[in-house]
Amino acid sequence: MIEVFTMALHQSNIIINLLLVNAFFLNLVFAFIIIFMESRTANSIWAWLLVLVFLPLVGFILYLLLGRQIQREHIFKLAKEDKVGLEMIVDEQLEALKKQDFSKGNHQIVKFKEMVQMLLYN
Repeated sequence: MIEVFTMALHQSNIIINLLLVNAFFLNLVFAFIIIFMESRTANSIWAWLLVLVFLPLVGFILYLLLGRQIQREHIFKLAKEDKVGLEMIVDEQLEALKKQDFSKGNHQIVKFKEMVQMLLYN
C-alpha cells in the first residue's frame, strides 16, 4: 500500500517538474520575443522582463492580454476603396436624415436623430 502511494507521489512530482520546466522555457521564449522581436522602449522591455521573471505563470497571461502593441493606425486602417464606399454610405444616411426619409415605424431614429447626425458627421 505504501509502495503504491510513494509511486503515485513520484509520478506527480515528475508531472509537476515537467510543467515547471515547460513554464521556464516558455518564459525564456517570451523574454526573447520582448527583447528582440518587438520594437519597444528600454523601460517597457525591463518592465515586461520583471513581470515575466517574478510572476512567470501570471506574467504569461498578462503579456498576452496587455503586452501586445496595437497601434491606432493598424486598428482603424481602411483601404481607399473602403473609405470611399463608407463616405458614400454616410452621405446617403445624412441626406435621408435631412429629408426625414427614414422608416416612420422606427421610433428610435426619431428619438435619437441628433445623436445619429452627430455620429455621422464624425
